[in-house]
Amino acid sequence: MYRINFPQPNDDTPKIQLIAFLDEVERFLGDLVATGQDSQGKEIIIDTLRRPAMQRAWAGDPDMPGTSAADRFEQARQRINKMGSQRLTKCGLNGSALDFKLTVLNYRADQYNLEGGWKWFDKIIDLIDALLKSLFKAAGLDDAIEELKDFIWGSAEDDG
Repeated sequence: MYRINFPQPNDDTPKIQLIAFLDEVERFLGDLVATGQDSQGKEIIIDTLRRPAMQRAWAGDPDMPGTSAADRFEQARQRINKMGSQRLTKCGLNGSALDFKLTVLNYRADQYNLEGGWKWFDKIIDLIDALLKSLFKAAGLDDAIEELKDFIWGSAEDDG
């Protein structure tokens, strides 16, 4: 029963906040892959899709270095560290724009943490998706993490 804990808007640099966001997305998705459960312990991911295919995709191919989720998230963190402030501004990833995005993410995460279920899962995945798209565009990253997130979401039980 994983409880999402996105970074709060604060005085940290945008890069620190964005990396903290990415770290939390990695933990959240990793827990979904490992357990298939929402914040209340309810099965939310279809088990036959989660095991073993999803878990193998998360772990990556042993014969292909750099294909695990951990490797891809690390590549993303490195790219974020190299981004300039103008690029962050252009993509709405600093200042009041980033504060607003983190505020909304945390509000919805609190609802998901309290209630779980498809409704809040769907909302939180949509918000993660929106920020990942901006972040990957700004960092010039491929869509591998985003696509993996989409397939995890697509493997969820449809009770909504």
